[in-house]
Amino acid sequence: MIEQQIQKFYSEIKFPGPYTIENLAYYDEIVCNRYLDFYDRSMTGVESVLDMGCGAGLITNFLARRYPNVPIDAVDFGDGIDQAQAFSEQHGIQNISYHKKNIYFYPATKQYDLVYANGLLPCVPDTTRAIGHIKQFVKPGGTLIFGVYNKMGKVKKRYSPVLYASETLYKDQELVPWDISFSNKQFLGWFKHWQVEEIHPSIGNHFVDFVNLFNYKNGGLTLYKFKFKNGT
Repeated sequence: MIEQQIQKFYSEIKFPGPYTIENLAYYDEIVCNRYLDFYDRSMTGVESVLDMGCGAGLITNFLARRYPNVPIDAVDFGDGIDQAQAFSEQHGIQNISYHKKNIYFYPATKQYDLVYANGLLPCVPDTTRAIGHIKQFVKPGGTLIFGVYNKMGKVKKRYSPVLYASETLYKDQELVPWDISFSNKQFLGWFKHWQVEEIHPSIGNHFVDFVNLFNYKNGGLTLYKFKFKNGT
């Protein structure tokens, strides 16, 4: 029941909302978005990419446009993926294959150099199941990135008013039917056998909860980059 509510919600808002080819070109020229820069830096040496929970495809189209020779598979069960695909077709971005389905129904028949799920886990009821499923897609030596909300960022946001840049951002932060946040220790507990490469924001991959007190405007969105070694 809750999955249906989540699917309906994100099909309606199509997060992160509309964007233009000029927006993507702007990010090409000026490194002004620390999150997109994080993903961009993670593309070094990558030959295959999987985006789990692509939404309206901002990150997907951004990376595909910058790396046209790297094939990207994008998965989402909401109608935002239709917008993402339409954008790709309109602007001649040809290296993305779209799969409109629940992530659990996307079979682990292929492994990728880079797998990422930005904002997926906060709105998935069974965190352990989702992480376990997504881990299967990472090649040995490959990279896995999760974008999740930090508990301290969420706590601070309750007491500090936020002026959102769009109605879509407001709805995503304030009206989502299911919203989970994690402390740094709690989240790292799912990756005991993985190498932590980078956590943003942090201070040298430490003090993540503290730093997110000042990163509250987006609910403490934190990016974790892991390297697959020999564990699960």
